[in-house]
Amino acid sequence: MEQRVQRLSLVSFGGLVLVSAGLAVLIHRASPLRDPSFDVNSANAGTLVPWLQWVPETTWLWTSFALAVLLAVSLTWVLRQWSHAPAQPGHTVRWVAIAAVLFLALGFPGYTVAYSSSGYGSISTVKLAAAIVRTALLTIHFTGMIWFWQRIKTALAQDSGLAPALQRWGQLYTSVYWAGFAASLFIALRFLFVGYLLNQHMVD
Repeated sequence: MEQRVQRLSLVSFGGLVLVSAGLAVLIHRASPLRDPSFDVNSANAGTLVPWLQWVPETTWLWTSFALAVLLAVSLTWVLRQWSHAPAQPGHTVRWVAIAAVLFLALGFPGYTVAYSSSGYGSISTVKLAAAIVRTALLTIHFTGMIWFWQRIKTALAQDSGLAPALQRWGQLYTSVYWAGFAASLFIALRFLFVGYLLNQHMVD
């Protein structure tokens, strides 16, 4: 049953990635920037393709919002299932992958905010170093706590004393962490998707 859930989570995530890629291609093909005569200004975003001109900017934005939510939840579910898998050769690679995804998810918005706060120019070394250190510490803290819980969960299952209460607390605690993980992914994907729409001049 557990393997079936893992396969289902992977299939659903793969399907969402394909949908995202398909929409990215559609947006690129429908972008008004593909018309050499198009004059970019602050009030004329939107496709020039006749059969897509009825789609308002808000629809593109809400679609990117919904897709970011689905992708964030789906990838979080995949990695959560992955972290619960029994220890076996290569198990450490899973934790490295989880940490890498979280580092990117936290680092991308952090870098974007630092970039915008610098007037969209070069970021000072101090700001960049602070963003990297903060992201690294948060990543280590998150993965360390989840890894620690997975290590002691088996030992708690063999204890009939306080173990049931500790297990319930641990499940709640780690659920909050995974919710934060999903939120971080969502923010990063939202930045990415909206940035792509702006870059393609589909929205202002």
